Amino acid sequence: MGHNLLLSVLLTSIVATRTGYAANVAALPKEQVMHLCSLPAELADYPAFYQSDLLGHVSAEHKMQQNELKFRIYTAQRSPDEAKLMLPIMVAYTKKCKMSLSSLMTTIKPGLEAVDASAYLSGRIMESLEFLADLHQDGGSGSAAGCLSASSSKVVEGRANLPGCPKKTRGIDGVPKQPSVHLTAKGFVNLPKAVETTNQVAAGTAKCDILGTQNGNSAPSAAQVAIGPTLLAGYVHLGQNSQEYSVTDLTNIGINKKTTEAPHFQTAYEKHKVYTPISKATCDIAEFSVEDILEDSAATQLFAELIMNKTGKVTEPEKQRVKDKIEQTYKKGNDFQKNWVDKATKNKVPKKAADEEGSGDINLESEDDIDKLRRILNYYSAQSIKRELMAAATGTGSNQSCTYDQEASKKTPTKEDCKEHTEKDACQNAE
Repeated sequence: MGHNLLLSVLLTSIVATRTGYAANVAALPKEQVMHLCSLPAELADYPAFYQSDLLGHVSAEHKMQQNELKFRIYTAQRSPDEAKLMLPIMVAYTKKCKMSLSSLMTTIKPGLEAVDASAYLSGRIMESLEFLADLHQDGGSGSAAGCLSASSSKVVEGRANLPGCPKKTRGIDGVPKQPSVHLTAKGFVNLPKAVETTNQVAAGTAKCDILGTQNGNSAPSAAQVAIGPTLLAGYVHLGQNSQEYSVTDLTNIGINKKTTEAPHFQTAYEKHKVYTPISKATCDIAEFSVEDILEDSAATQLFAELIMNKTGKVTEPEKQRVKDKIEQTYKKGNDFQKNWVDKATKNKVPKKAADEEGSGDINLESEDDIDKLRRILNYYSAQSIKRELMAAATGTGSNQSCTYDQEASKKTPTKEDCKEHTEKDACQNAE
């Protein structure tokens, strides 16, 4: 009788084990769920931030090119003596507004790699979270079985109820600052280092056996689960023949690397660490001043050579005299902007200069088409060469008013303009 009772108990135990009555698995705690949702939301900002950063830099480069071309156009329109005065201004502007396309090109690759790594990691996380959120008991009102904890007594019922997770693809609008709440220079600082049980639906209620590996009560039923399964891109590690799981500490992966345990987290961290926002040139043309010429050694040297007929390098005793002459020539404050900068950047040219039909002028102040500005520069560069060739042929020297292309400018020169050139073209009709 005793042997029969013992055999009956043993058989019952075996049957129970093989039909799924082993221990269940608890839902993933609320803290993990919240921070795992917040991380993809932040990672979604990176493509927008990168594009904003890139476009801002390209826009600044574009504006600098526009202004540089406008200075060159104005210089090409001027007589040689006036052009000589414009050249130090152009040199100083180029120095102040240094083009940095080379740094832009070297930044594009790490930027794209950072975006790619964050998008891949975000996709891995969201795919897992949405799957686990949808694994909940039908009609359970949140208080029954499920795999993600909403509190200590309720589970998340469906992906639509994931707390703080991005619900759709983020638009590529401007993100002014580099996101750095969840992913920092140290690592993924907000992801809990351990499974926190305070806000966790217990195993007996959750019954999330898909997270279990125990023989007889796991995803493959009675089969033994292979060693080492992970979830959420390696953040969650399932136990060996166990109904418990652990999480990877990713808070300081700059030092404690997790290349094996969570490779996609490690890659995203490293790619974002390499990428740094582009250093944009702050170059408002309205702030360009005589001081910028004085501070640029190349501009002051050029001024001394062109305007003061200096030969050789300006010596220390000569520097102050050169600077005084620069201030006297260009003047400070609004006079410099009005008489030099505005005349170049707010210049007007006839449409013919841009190879356009019709009458009227093109206002360069509002012109941002780089190709058109180049056409205009080519036109006036050609006019300048024609003037010099004519001057060389006649031995008369250059006079802007007398040799200026008459179809490009309808201004009739005065007798004062043409006192030395009355025999030439428009000067025959000087007023």
